Amino acid sequence: MKKPLIVVFFVYLWCLHTAYASGVQWRGNILCLMGVPSPSHHIWNRSLMQELMQRGYNLTVLTVEIEESQPNLHFITMENVYEDVQLEWNAGRNSDGVDLEIKNPWSIVVESYDFYHFVSQKLTSTQGFQQLLDYPDNFKFSAIIHDFSLGQVMLGFVKKFNNPPLISVSPFGAPPNTWAVAGESLLAPFSPHFSTGFPAEMNFWEKMANLGVHLWDWMYRKVIFMPRETHLARRYFPGVNLEVIEQESRVILINREPLLDAGIPLPAHVVNVGGLHVDREGWLPHEIERVLSSPRPTILFALGSNMRSDLLGEEILSKFIKVFQKLSNFTFIWKYEGRRPSNWPRNIITIDWLDQNKVLEHPNLALFITHGGLLSVQEAAWYGVPILGIPLFMDQHTNIAKAVSRGLGLDLNINSFTVDELEWKILQIVEKKHFRETAGNISKAWQLQGSPRSKALSWIEIIAEYDKLSYQLKNQMNFWEILLPSTLCLLVITLVLLKIFICLISNLKSNKFHQRKKLKKK
Repeated sequence: MKKPLIVVFFVYLWCLHTAYASGVQWRGNILCLMGVPSPSHHIWNRSLMQELMQRGYNLTVLTVEIEESQPNLHFITMENVYEDVQLEWNAGRNSDGVDLEIKNPWSIVVESYDFYHFVSQKLTSTQGFQQLLDYPDNFKFSAIIHDFSLGQVMLGFVKKFNNPPLISVSPFGAPPNTWAVAGESLLAPFSPHFSTGFPAEMNFWEKMANLGVHLWDWMYRKVIFMPRETHLARRYFPGVNLEVIEQESRVILINREPLLDAGIPLPAHVVNVGGLHVDREGWLPHEIERVLSSPRPTILFALGSNMRSDLLGEEILSKFIKVFQKLSNFTFIWKYEGRRPSNWPRNIITIDWLDQNKVLEHPNLALFITHGGLLSVQEAAWYGVPILGIPLFMDQHTNIAKAVSRGLGLDLNINSFTVDELEWKILQIVEKKHFRETAGNISKAWQLQGSPRSKALSWIEIIAEYDKLSYQLKNQMNFWEILLPSTLCLLVITLVLLKIFICLISNLKSNKFHQRKKLKKK
């Protein structure tokens, strides 16, 4: 036990020395709890952490990523979580390790929470988790930042370190548990659940279906998921109440932008900071720069960090290759991992990694063919690039549905599209000016609002240094109070319609009865 304490002490002294030596004002320690095994989450969260480090904070980051520590940014890796997910969770789900089947929302909710708890079990079994447990309980943190998309078991560290101010963040837009963490209604029927694939503007029946999914999500989380998480957490943090801790969040920063998402009212301490990861810094390989600078229009095709193009299957790949080859007046930049097929056309440039931000920023890019990850859709909108969305799983269907409803582009069903349909949609988006104009207008309106990253950082600094000025919800509402606006409205409408129906039936029967009496008298 003594050895970890000595290590912590010397790390602390080293950070102090580094801060003073560099001339940066020392502003306190911040603990970051990042347990989501997703590169896109790390990209979003890291942009915050990097900026906080530059502003003089010393960050301790408990993460599933393997990162090299640097002055004022100390990473503690929860090892092998990615590998465990691949070997134990993904094994046997699909021959390629990728499940493109469109499932119903009810099963997606169950599978999602089961996955979240699986990840929590893996997090707590790591040496990195134990390393932070070995920190002294009186180690002072000015604030704790938690990616609340999953990893609720990690909230036990808030109790361990004597309840410093909690800042909840999510790169996953506004996850369904946002309103549980906020402790008040987000008018769930008007916020499309990620599993439904509904657009930003839903019709009445979509809102009713969406309400049903949100109710199911709430019940499964409340009755099954959170008790499991709490039981697991109490092995390491005796007596901890995770639901109470998460609702003590001083501010909740969500990766959401009203220009792209549904316009829903938010509590004062839930703040939209969509697109804070967008960064103009970076570089492009010489070949990619040369292609983008040529007079030929260029199209980018990338499926994000969680999906490999070579796992799409031979049939789907052959369709893309055939269309790209036919559209020989375009150059395609394809983020392609693995071995290429032998019939590769000359107008397709492949690269296994590229700075997507820098490509989307280039004015000569004509179109972005994307899987519909939230970060990718936001980057395209920020730079004014129209999209052809090919959603594969999770929130990607909803992200693309929102983008299409906003006029940013068109969508394509990965399981049923034809060669002719793919070609037609590419040409429609590139040749019809209104897609580019709409994307450009959204880009201008978004950038005129100022930097979402600066907005997020301002809130974090307020919490870390002036906690008494921050918002904190004290009177938590119960389940029925949360749903009261929606359920009461639906109940009243249902009762009125039922009353009208009963009156009509009663009047109809009464009229028939009187008619029969008249006939008998005659």
